[in-house]
Amino acid sequence: MGADCAHTGSGGQSAGGGFGALSVNGGSVRWGYDPQTKTLKWEIPSLTSMTQHLKGTFTSSDKTPKPSRSFIVTFEIPQHSLSMAKIDQLRVSGESYKPYKGVRSSVEARIEYRW
Repeated sequence: MGADCAHTGSGGQSAGGGFGALSVNGGSVRWGYDPQTKTLKWEIPSLTSMTQHLKGTFTSSDKTPKPSRSFIVTFEIPQHSLSMAKIDQLRVSGESYKPYKGVRSSVEARIEYRW
């Protein structure tokens, strides 16, 4: 099970801002930066039970870059439930058929960090 993540923000006042390297718990991740939308996207191929740490570096062509005061992080973890709640049965009154064969969970979030 993995996670798809995205960071959206100006990255600073400079057009050349971005991240030069990304790693999760010492291992590399697949990533790409779109300068038009100023979005950095990365994929963590597999998640483990240990805490995940994402580290990156900021580079700029400006002599004195001005990093943004906030950024937005969105992520999705398919087939996962944060609460670990499970559904055993679903009944619909007045219907003779089973409405489903199973339930699929998914985690999605959008978080804005400011400082």
